[in-house]
Amino acid sequence: MPSRPSAPSVVCSLRALAVLVGWGLASPLLAQDAAPPAGATTPVPVAVIATPIPRPAELQPDVDFWIRVYSEISTNEGFLHDEWNLAVVYARLEFPPGIEPALRREAVDAA
Repeated sequence: MPSRPSAPSVVCSLRALAVLVGWGLASPLLAQDAAPPAGATTPVPVAVIATPIPRPAELQPDVDFWIRVYSEISTNEGFLHDEWNLAVVYARLEFPPGIEPALRREAVDAA
């Protein structure tokens, strides 16, 4: 009997796929006729995976913020933003590579 992936890796994989499907990015990946991975017994039907995930309009500002975070800043930067309205960014902060977390927190608090 083939071994199954551990629960955390399955959850992470499903979350990543859910994000791609929600953004409409997974359809080219799912449409390809790829051979199942070694050891796989039954491929998951594409129709089950490609079902659109609901995307409530009230979440769009938050989605836009996170798209901005992952596309505009590096791991050595951050946004100082409003706690409730993520569309309001007060400043873009830059940190030296390898900065200690405590020093990073002090810089954020001082900003």
